[in-house]
Amino acid sequence: MLTPQLMASMSDAHLVAALDAEINPLTSTSAEIELFQRFAAKVEAGDDARDAVIDEYELTAQHLKDLTEALIGDVNDTVALLKVLGSAGVDDAEALKAELELARRFRALSYDAGGFLDRMNDLINHAQEN
Repeated sequence: MLTPQLMASMSDAHLVAALDAEINPLTSTSAEIELFQRFAAKVEAGDDARDAVIDEYELTAQHLKDLTEALIGDVNDTVALLKVLGSAGVDDAEALKAELELARRFRALSYDAGGFLDRMNDLINHAQEN
């Protein structure tokens, strides 16, 4: 017998299979049967949509695992970051590394230049005081 706790722990597909075994046209109400059929159809449609995407991109279980482990924040954050990278023309890891290294060097140069300008300003002020 299906208990609420057991049903809560099941995946949708597993729950559909268990409910299918429990539904009986003689003892189940028409509302129970209708709700089950609608739920089963939604679960099946969700599986079909997911399977279509997996087939379209030829993804394996390992691909899905790798993508999931590579998430930055959540899926939405990762998608947003990837879109920004794509629109900037960064299409592989080496290109991204090169861009980040250039930014790091430019930042270091600007900090050094700022320090140089501060020291020069101090020297000018010192010279004007004397």
